[in-house]
Amino acid sequence: MRRMLIFIFIFVASLSGLLVLMAKTAVASPTATIMVNSAGDEPDATGGTGSCATAGGFCTLRAAIETAQMQPGLDVINFSGSFTINLGSALPVLSEAGLTIDGVGHTIRINGGGNNLNVFRINGEAIVLKNLRVYGSGIGYSNIWLQTNAVEVEITNNIIGDDNPGTGGCGNSNLSYGGIYISSGNADAAKTTAWIYGNTLKCLVGLPGDGISIFGSQYVVVGADPSGNATAVQQNTFRENNTGIAVTNNAQRNQIRNNHILNNIFGIQVNGSGRTSIWANVIENNTNYGVELVGGTAPNYVGCNEFQEDETLARNYIRGNGWAGVYITGASTEFKYVYCNWIGTSDDGTTAAPNDYGIYITGDAQFSWIIKNVLSGNNLDGLRIQNSGGSNIAIDNIIGLDHTGMLSLPNGQHGIGIIDDAGENIIGSTFSTATGNIISSNTNYGILISNSPTTTLDLNKIGVAIDGVTPRGNGFDGLHVSNSNGTKIGTLGFAGTQIIANNGESGVYLDNVQETELVTNTLLLNNDSHGLYVFQSQDNYLAPQQVQGNGSAGIRVIGNSSINNLMVPEEIYNNGGLPIELGADGLEPNDPGDADTGPNGMANYPEVTTSHGTVVTGTTTVGTFAIGIYEVTKDPTSPGGGGIYRGSVLIGASGTWSIDLAAYNLQNRPVAFVAYLGAPSGFSLSSSPLSPVTQLGYELYLPAVTKN
Repeated sequence: MRRMLIFIFIFVASLSGLLVLMAKTAVASPTATIMVNSAGDEPDATGGTGSCATAGGFCTLRAAIETAQMQPGLDVINFSGSFTINLGSALPVLSEAGLTIDGVGHTIRINGGGNNLNVFRINGEAIVLKNLRVYGSGIGYSNIWLQTNAVEVEITNNIIGDDNPGTGGCGNSNLSYGGIYISSGNADAAKTTAWIYGNTLKCLVGLPGDGISIFGSQYVVVGADPSGNATAVQQNTFRENNTGIAVTNNAQRNQIRNNHILNNIFGIQVNGSGRTSIWANVIENNTNYGVELVGGTAPNYVGCNEFQEDETLARNYIRGNGWAGVYITGASTEFKYVYCNWIGTSDDGTTAAPNDYGIYITGDAQFSWIIKNVLSGNNLDGLRIQNSGGSNIAIDNIIGLDHTGMLSLPNGQHGIGIIDDAGENIIGSTFSTATGNIISSNTNYGILISNSPTTTLDLNKIGVAIDGVTPRGNGFDGLHVSNSNGTKIGTLGFAGTQIIANNGESGVYLDNVQETELVTNTLLLNNDSHGLYVFQSQDNYLAPQQVQGNGSAGIRVIGNSSINNLMVPEEIYNNGGLPIELGADGLEPNDPGDADTGPNGMANYPEVTTSHGTVVTGTTTVGTFAIGIYEVTKDPTSPGGGGIYRGSVLIGASGTWSIDLAAYNLQNRPVAFVAYLGAPSGFSLSSSPLSPVTQLGYELYLPAVTKN
């Protein structure tokens, strides 16, 4: 809870201090314009006189840069026509503050020719590159390199990595280390390293082949201009690269917003870095991941973040990626926030645009907060947690429905899959001010937990729409828990209910588990098979609030190793089978001494011997700890029968008992009883089925049936 409060404080307080990144220090107006009039690559021959002339009398780009940097004042380099400039060596380092190179009005191609060079190297302040086509740096080099002293740089409206138009395929692209490589170290909260906007970065297919690589730098803004504008005009496009954007080597406080990142092998990779904010992007059709978060040296944000809390403005659209929309891996104690995204859906949030997995958390990753996303329409799971480090939390997500939370938009496998030692995660809310998830209409299980201990689930709606009423069942069980001990289904600490309803098989299926707690704010309603199915499981405490309208037994316990399952449902009736059934053969008659074996030891239910006035007496198996009392709604020995729990009484070691039903306001009411057998310590009690009904006030009872 404390971490949650700290997060909220930082989330709000950071806005005032960090938005300064969007502003640019004022730079004086240009004092000179230098006009390039040649496609050649010869140097300046005038010795810095300001005339920009090669030995042949032309002004080349190389000569223009040399001229600008040898004369005082701010300079703009323009072009007199369209040129393809083939470089024989790297251009001079751009270090003059305020220098602008602008190809406006013409098509300017600057080709490194695969000569293993950086086409542009920037090592100064307020330098601008725009309206250029830059490519051909060669293997192991970037087309543009922002070096140590680069700060307040603008790179805008360029095509980087290939000479084709932005919508074309890859033509004369040479293998390049990357489009833009940023290793600047001079930025701080008062000055931004670079604004990169309105560009197309494409066809960077060397290793690693990044559209942009931010290596250990901070305060880079990708997708907005210095005034904070982030419209279609400022949007960058990253396509057909190995990686669209890579953030590595403890890079900090960088923003990736308003970009279209498509058809790369990887969309965005953030590795060993922190305070990266990824928001308002379209990230689609990348071969592997849309976004990959590896480790982290400070919190990272995908979606709502320190700069933008509004869900509509911060939302990423992450869809059509080949492996996962968001992939989180690597051990780190820092938080990862994936907040308010649409993952697996179209722009309108109503049709599928599937990733394989919506979000995939693995590789000892922990402290991932998955909040308020739409995770629907994906080929496999909406959320997969596998072999993780624990402490991952999913709150207030819509998983398997459209963005309204009303219409089906199923994931092709499970809503949530937690498998392979992915323990100690929280699905839903354990905070009184938060809400659970809506996990409905998924093809297989709503939630699958397999070989993963101590998961907590609360305040979720599994199998219903956002209104909590409209049926939107998952195809198999609402919740299936297998070989996973210590699962907590519902909690006792907060108001609100958890609904598991309308699912194609059982509401909850427990398979070979121990020490599961299913408590009183959980409703198991209208599932096609059982409300709760317990198979080969032991030492569980199962006390759902309501078990009603299910197609088979309300609760069924199966398997000889299913023992010590304490079942105390508050309301259990109107199911297709018995309220509580041990085995699969209906209500078994009691046997003398309760010597038989089977599910819960085939525990005998309490037998009524006499009733006088409001007092009923009876016997039960020696070793019974307590008797539960139910007000009957219908004969609990027949399908649809059951009742409402009204309390329990401890009994003596002899197995005889006496209850004054007036103490429970049950005089003149039909009642039935449940035996709780065993020692009261830990998870060691077994529940019997409900007994036949007893009716007081008429001085009669329906005696128990006993085996001969």
